[in-house]
Amino acid sequence: MRGVTKKLIDFLNKDVRFDTIIDVDKKEINIPCQLHKSGYQDTLSIVPFSGFCFEMLTQTIFGYSHHNSASFSSSYDGTIFQPDLFDYNAGVLYESKSCQDRMQPKLIRQQIEAYTKWQLSKIKGKYPKITFVLYVHGIEKMVVRQLSKEQYIQEFSDNVFYAIAMPFAIPIQFFLTDDNFVSADGRPLKLREYNYSVIHPESKGGYSSRSIMSLSSLFPKKLIENPERTLTYMHLDSDDFYIERGKVSRIKINEREINPFPIMNIRLKNYYEWIRKNKKRLEHFVKYSTLKEDEIPDLPKDAEDEVPF
Repeated sequence: MRGVTKKLIDFLNKDVRFDTIIDVDKKEINIPCQLHKSGYQDTLSIVPFSGFCFEMLTQTIFGYSHHNSASFSSSYDGTIFQPDLFDYNAGVLYESKSCQDRMQPKLIRQQIEAYTKWQLSKIKGKYPKITFVLYVHGIEKMVVRQLSKEQYIQEFSDNVFYAIAMPFAIPIQFFLTDDNFVSADGRPLKLREYNYSVIHPESKGGYSSRSIMSLSSLFPKKLIENPERTLTYMHLDSDDFYIERGKVSRIKINEREINPFPIMNIRLKNYYEWIRKNKKRLEHFVKYSTLKEDEIPDLPKDAEDEVPF
């Protein structure tokens, strides 16, 4: 743990608002280190395995169904985007993100485009509530060090530093304006957007191209340290949000107890009012999406009539 992160963790540990142990949906995560199922879980390499572990942690904390049970997804250039967690009856979608504390959090434009279309759709006559959960951890160079899945799980249990659950209003804000959201110390929260290509046999030419939005490594630190001020930097009204703090504790992964870590849950006081105020901006973002209309499936529907705003 580097000095900046240690100082932050010490600060969070002294904040009594993070002392309350939150209620979680489950207490145990069981992940076979060799996944023999077809599709998503087909013998994952260490990077997607890492993502899978954080998805399972999100499910353990919040509940709901993992995307292997989902009936919809978005496919772009050989890459599939789908919510990590989805519950039709509750009308909720969850996306898990993780970032090593020295690294820059990254958002994929095509994934945000898919979520924006889903945000503008309705489930049982209501717009869904979308939550992104960002975990900051201390697992370094997992590929370079050639960590086995067993070794990764051992480090995973010891190195989740903190988590922030946030409404979709926060990640989409990075795409709705060209502003870099400069903080009081003169450093921007948003850095740059660039194209990134990876080998992908199912895409044309054998490569998959994505647009990556790179955020400052200071963004999650500033957000959990002072959410009201950070939301203001992002031109969001902090009065529109509830800020809840707590601690995740007594969860095991493959019988190893995960070290307790602070969690912040940022919620919109009126999610539907936020959509109403930003509907035109969201529609404009979808209209000029890099994804084609048929590349983003509709949310599952039922027979209920959609209700007006």
